[in-house]
Amino acid sequence: MYSKRILVIFVIFANFHAIFGQGETLTCTYATVSSVYTCNLKLNNTRGLNNFATITGNHLSGKNDNLVLSVASVAGSLSPNIPSIICDRFRNVQKISMNNIGIKNILIENRSSFTYCTYTNYIEICNDNIDEIDYRSFTSNTGLLDLRLWNLGLTTLPENVFNSLINLERLYLHKNKFETLPTNLFRYLKRLQVLNLQENLIVDLNYKWFDTLISLKSLYLESNKIVDLPTDIFRELTDLETITLSHNNLTILHSDPFGYLPKLKYFSLINCQLDAIDQDLIDNTGAIQFALNNNYCVNETITDNSATRYSMRIILAECFANYVDLMGQTTTTISAITSTTSNPNLPPNCIGGNIDARVCALEDKNEKLIESVEDLAKQNQELEDQNKAFASLLENMQSQIDELRNRPCSCL
Repeated sequence: MYSKRILVIFVIFANFHAIFGQGETLTCTYATVSSVYTCNLKLNNTRGLNNFATITGNHLSGKNDNLVLSVASVAGSLSPNIPSIICDRFRNVQKISMNNIGIKNILIENRSSFTYCTYTNYIEICNDNIDEIDYRSFTSNTGLLDLRLWNLGLTTLPENVFNSLINLERLYLHKNKFETLPTNLFRYLKRLQVLNLQENLIVDLNYKWFDTLISLKSLYLESNKIVDLPTDIFRELTDLETITLSHNNLTILHSDPFGYLPKLKYFSLINCQLDAIDQDLIDNTGAIQFALNNNYCVNETITDNSATRYSMRIILAECFANYVDLMGQTTTTISAITSTTSNPNLPPNCIGGNIDARVCALEDKNEKLIESVEDLAKQNQELEDQNKAFASLLENMQSQIDELRNRPCSCL
């Protein structure tokens, strides 16, 4: 009888493990990190289960599940998926970071790992070899501000995988294996400020990737295999402040792709084997620092300390000359730029000397604005004069009314 009871208990225990995993556990070690109550999560989930009954671990004194704002995997964790119980248990979690846990997918039984992550604004999955990212992975995460999917060996993404992330501000896709991307991948990310695509295998850039990114401030494209830049590639990125193209295969640099980027501060082209640069480039961008180290025709980081950009032209003289030779064009020489004659490369009414086309254009606009202000001032003075005349007329009318009121009434 006793042995039968032991057998029954064993069978029940075995069935329990068959349902909830044979040794699979999720365990939190709780800590307060930089004032953020955090679950340091150990995932022991070799079979990729999602039906965990609970997450074990003891809360710190006075704390509970609702106060957990961050969940981060710890070293030694192993799980081919991210169980959705994490956000189901910690409903107020804001930050989730899963690093090197053996993840293969973030969709479990047609349900996203992040289905219950209503208040999560930061998700990071990195240093793994993921099989795929399903298009439904982030449909419940409209409040996400920062998404980092890096060093995952990704070769492609569904075109609509980011469609729900209308509030996203930062997207990191670096250190993957993208040779290209779907045309409309970033279509709905109009609030995106940072896009990191560095260290991929991209050869050709598509204008459609960027044409709706009207808020983008930083674009990282270094360490790809880019050989050329389409003419209109950055046309809509008028808020761009930083662009990096270092460690690509850009042997010649045309000015057309950059149009006029008035807010650009930093432009990196280190180690691109550049041998020729269109001199209009430095007039078509507002960049104040060009990192051009380790190229054929230039090996220097140039900082603009002068509105005339004269020093930049001197340093890049060989690159400009090579561009003229390669393109079979004529251009203004350094001696012509420093002369007092009219410079044909500058806008009309801009006379030579150390004058930058951008500065000249801005001065022209400034003069027009001054004229407009003067016209408005004249109109305002005329209105004031008219107002005084009306006030005087009103005062006279009021005097006449008072006089009529004060006259004695004559009775017939």
